[in-house]
Amino acid sequence: MNPTFTDSSRTDSTYSEKPMYYFEQSFDDDFTPILEAVKTWSGGEQKLKLGTYNSISAVHQDMHDLVELRGTEGLEVSMQLAESLALSEGTLDYARSDGRMFTDGPPDPFSTDREQELATLNYTYDIVPNSGGTFELQSLKTWERDGKPYMESIALGEYDTVNDARREQTILKSIRPIDGLQEEMNMVERIAIENGTLDPNRDDPRLFKQGPADPFKTRMQRAMTMELYSPPTIQRVELQPEADIQEESQPVLAISVDMDM
Repeated sequence: MNPTFTDSSRTDSTYSEKPMYYFEQSFDDDFTPILEAVKTWSGGEQKLKLGTYNSISAVHQDMHDLVELRGTEGLEVSMQLAESLALSEGTLDYARSDGRMFTDGPPDPFSTDREQELATLNYTYDIVPNSGGTFELQSLKTWERDGKPYMESIALGEYDTVNDARREQTILKSIRPIDGLQEEMNMVERIAIENGTLDPNRDDPRLFKQGPADPFKTRMQRAMTMELYSPPTIQRVELQPEADIQEESQPVLAISVDMDM
């Protein structure tokens, strides 16, 4: 029998019940042992794979650790360990913009590590005067860790007047409410490249190198991801009909797919 955890400190007008949580040993499609975290409620359930194992005993060991941690430290700590397992398994993205483990059903009564990261993560701008009389527009990333504030900045370009820098800043700030952070940061990247403060051929495709993983992908990151995938090549091949079966038949067209990936 799988241990079941019931808890709720959050409310939602759509749900009045408390969700239940447990860990379950199961099998993948190829009958490989796996460990899953399961959330259930009256309207359904959602599962998250935490790991793939070589033996059932290895699954039971991790399950035992999760259940024991729940008993000693509480549901949130147990689920944060489950989150780290899912990150290692690749079923959760460490840079996800939605920090939850479960995206369906009633609200969860715990916060994931990623949710806590995102709660302190912010992106804004600053205008810094230079000694030569120009003004530098900077994109700032700020966050907290263990109660301490941190910041990283990147230069977007130099402007002759503070009003020019403010005008660019206003344009950038207007993007997020309409098109989201992803589009805003893509414009930041574009401006920095056009002004020569960011190398378009840099080895590290990110904008920011420090702090929590950014909940957006730069244009360069997306381009590199596309290059890793080579779509199948489709060729038209003309097949000649057999003369002894149908002498007057028209050529038949077939499709061959070259899976050169």
